[in-house]
Amino acid sequence: MEVAAVPGEAFGPSGYLRFSYATSDEDIVEGVARIKKLITEG
Repeated sequence: MEVAAVPGEAFGPSGYLRFSYATSDEDIVEGVARIKKLITEG
């Protein structure tokens, strides 16, 4: 699974990220869990 993240300025206000994905709901849930782990554990 791959996820693309781009600065939100291209789509509206600054200070946000926009995520793009095209996969199953199960893969999205796993991806969000991985992102959460990266943010909380470094």
